[in-house]
Amino acid sequence: MAQQKTAALIGSELLGPDTRLLSLGMSDSDLGFIGGQYIIVDSGIVIAGDKIAKRAYSVISTDKDQRQFRLAVRRIGNGPGSNFMHNLRPGAELKFSGPWGKFTAEPGIEDDNFICATDTGITAALGLLESRAMQSMRDRTRVLWLAESDNYFLPFQFVIEKFNRIGIRNFSVVKVPPIADSARELRTQQLVEAVVAEELPGRAYLCGDGAVAYMAQERLVSLGLSLDSIRIECFFNNPQRKAAAA
Repeated sequence: MAQQKTAALIGSELLGPDTRLLSLGMSDSDLGFIGGQYIIVDSGIVIAGDKIAKRAYSVISTDKDQRQFRLAVRRIGNGPGSNFMHNLRPGAELKFSGPWGKFTAEPGIEDDNFICATDTGITAALGLLESRAMQSMRDRTRVLWLAESDNYFLPFQFVIEKFNRIGIRNFSVVKVPPIADSARELRTQQLVEAVVAEELPGRAYLCGDGAVAYMAQERLVSLGLSLDSIRIECFFNNPQRKAAAA
């Protein structure tokens, strides 16, 4: 069983109608995370099947600080997990496990990087970019973030300012059709193709919509990039999970 940790809410900020930025402090230990990883929050709320609502959130702050960290949370309708997070008040305790995940950069590898994030996957991308391992490679990193609108999750300007602050100069923030729109696949394919056709990266980090991530992976491999040089973090539409369940 994963060891449970505890953090306390220090403060929060509304970034849009459905998005809240949470600042948390560890209660009695370091978080022990690497930029790009996530935690799984235990809301304590019982849902269908007598299960507890647990939700994954990527850490979007720098891994230089292991005592305080930040999460961005999008409220999803009446969802128990996201509403639990939005209703937290300063001083409230947050129980979680982790950090988890392999969506991380290897220190000491000086490659040109391509990061493609869609939708809420921008949180994994921000955590990765904030990592110590990426610090020396930020000026050799191209970032593409695809989202359906400025108020879908993190405001575009918030992300652009964060890119500028940490030294990302080669980036694009682009509006694309919503997840359920039939035009989304072709549009995202065109945008990814325009980036990778310009120059093949040494490493690629693909996160968010699994349909986009695996499409990008397939194209990168066809151009000569090895699978070992590609990291994927699916937030939804994971084709591998669907294949396993078939």
